[in-house]
Order: sequence, then structure tokens, then C-alpha cells
Amino acid sequence: MFEAILTERQSRIDRLQLAAICGLLLLGTAFIYSATMVSESASAAPWYNQIWVRQMIWYAGGIAAATTLCFVDYHTLARWSVIAYWGAVLLLVLVLFLGIQ
Repeated sequence: MFEAILTERQSRIDRLQLAAICGLLLLGTAFIYSATMVSESASAAPWYNQIWVRQMIWYAGGIAAATTLCFVDYHTLARWSVIAYWGAVLLLVLVLFLGIQ
């Protein structure tokens, strides 16, 4: 009864989730664009120096990092997880004390 369902090969990519992520990325970029294009000086800046373009560059970097992380064996990630956790905590404490602006 369930053999056809169990032997059916399903895609490892969730297309609905990817569509939702892309929609959120576009919506976030549109919000940043609409919030920063209020003044004349913001629209006079070159396109590569505008905040929404830099946001898209960070999106691309994040997507590249996430894709790279998907190809790493999870056992390796588990071994380095404690070090990554304490590294993140240390960076948060440094921001608290140094207050880099």
C-alpha cells in the first residue's frame, strides 16, 4: 500500500520555502529603498553607494555562505559548534564594551 509513496524520489529542495525566502529578500530590499529614497541627496548618490545595493550585496554573501555550509558534513559542524558559539559570545561582549560606531 505504501510502497509507491516510500519508493518515490522526492526533491531535496523545498521550492515553496525558496520562494518565501526570495520574497522576503525582495520585500526587505524594497523597504530599505523606500525608506532611504526620501531626500534628494540620497537619490543623487551613485548607485553602488546606496544602502539598498549594499543590502543586496550582503544578501548575496549570506546566500553564498549558506550554500557553502550546506556542503559541509554535519559531523564537522558539530565538532566546531562549541568554538563558534563562544566566538559569537566573545564578539557580542566586545561590541558591548568597545561600542564601535
